[in-house]
Amino acid sequence: MGNILKISLFPKLVLSIIGIGLIAVCGGNIGNICWKYVYEEKAETEEAEKSDISVNWKEIYPAADDFEIGRIDRADLNESTGLEQKIQNSSEKLLQKLSNLENKMIGFEKIRSLGNKFRKIWCRGGYGVWENRYLNDENMVIEISTEPYKDSVLSDSAMNIALLQKNLQEMEIPFLYIQVPQKSCREDDLPDRLVDYTNLDLDKYAEALSEQNINVLDLRSRLHEQGMEHHALFYNTDHHWRATTGLWAAKEVAEYLDIMYDMELNTEGLNRDRFKEIVYSNAMFGSDGATVGRSIVMPEDFSYYSPIGATAFQLVSIDKGIDITGKFDQALLDTDMLQRFSDLNGGYAYECLCWGNRPLSEIRNLNINNNTRVLIISNSFALALAPYLALVCEEVDLIDIRKGEGLGNFDGSIYAYVQEEKPDIVLMLSDKPRVGELYN
Repeated sequence: MGNILKISLFPKLVLSIIGIGLIAVCGGNIGNICWKYVYEEKAETEEAEKSDISVNWKEIYPAADDFEIGRIDRADLNESTGLEQKIQNSSEKLLQKLSNLENKMIGFEKIRSLGNKFRKIWCRGGYGVWENRYLNDENMVIEISTEPYKDSVLSDSAMNIALLQKNLQEMEIPFLYIQVPQKSCREDDLPDRLVDYTNLDLDKYAEALSEQNINVLDLRSRLHEQGMEHHALFYNTDHHWRATTGLWAAKEVAEYLDIMYDMELNTEGLNRDRFKEIVYSNAMFGSDGATVGRSIVMPEDFSYYSPIGATAFQLVSIDKGIDITGKFDQALLDTDMLQRFSDLNGGYAYECLCWGNRPLSEIRNLNINNNTRVLIISNSFALALAPYLALVCEEVDLIDIRKGEGLGNFDGSIYAYVQEEKPDIVLMLSDKPRVGELYN
């Protein structure tokens, strides 16, 4: 009878171990659906209700027929566009929402610990647990590009940007392309069987831009020339660079504008000793963390550099009903969001910068009068740079033409905006090739 009992219990024991293992691997994300769901949903709904304003950008900045805008061969793109991009953005937002709820789940502590060890070993073995992400030895989730861009896609994009530059030059407006580093470094030691085309693609893209006589400021080379630790500039749980990295990037850009365009900006005002660091503990849990779950990585501190001394800014984003005047921390950051995410033990705090991706954001420095106005055709990396660049410019404007949920979706004419506002220079900033875009 004893042997029979042992035999009958053995399959149950095996199944129990397997079940615990599955929960350890996946349980973190299963647990997400329970914790604080009502409260975060309510907060997001209230925020949306008070901020959604319909703006007809095409009516405000109508397109003209005077400018050639280029071409896009959609069939040749290997990047997701249109509906695919919207689905991707929506899925990332859902993962973020679910992952934000996990940390307080009662009874999952030991299971998460087991899952943490198991999944780290699995991933570091190069088994592609998260498709295009892996965990390095610093417990940082790094997103890579597993498929290269086609040469024709890169060359078409470069030609479209060359047309943008040509049209701006006809209005006597200079243009500069700023290549932002991605978290993936060319010197990274990848797990077995993983191939990363990120920096190879960026190198080819920079070459394609140069062949079109487009001036490129490549911040990737700048950070390595200065002996900076590449990964330290980025969040462990997100693909974006840190808010504090924005100060370094803004000074690099300002110094370049001084040298190449004689803009006479007070770049000493961007020295590190002019700022104090403000820290919100455990406020940041980004999209990379949401993808892999809190069983692998935990929330991290969100910090930014606040200027020492008096500051006064105005930030206007009409689509969100924002017209704020105040000091640096009040006008250019949503500190209420930072405190809320710190209290909740992690959220997508990066969106506190410049109040997130907006179609058009206009930042005015009310304490200087140097008649310097900069327009940035932006992506989300500009959110960390723009507040600091605004410390040495009278005005910095951001236009985000990217399409998809959570992106700018500006569909007015860039040229109409330039003709009306007359910036001193137009910058385009991106961490990846700007494929699939036309500039009207």
